[in-house]
Amino acid sequence: MRITEMDLKAKLASLNNIIKSEKNKTGELILSYAYGGVELQIRTNDGPWGYISNVLGTGHIPKKELYYRMDAFKKGLLFKR
Repeated sequence: MRITEMDLKAKLASLNNIIKSEKNKTGELILSYAYGGVELQIRTNDGPWGYISNVLGTGHIPKKELYYRMDAFKKGLLFKR
């Protein structure tokens, strides 16, 4: 299965909905693209240029790998509830 940017954005929207985060606010999950890969990050303070932190500790990895890790992260969030 080929994972596209749209697939990642859909998974990201689902995660942000679960954690009830708002755009450009602390706690919003975002995607960072660099080095030919992508990384899941979280805003650690408010504002469009707020500080960010790596959520999964992976660094920038291929889209497909991140997609499956985001899916596991989502299952963990839902299990916690």
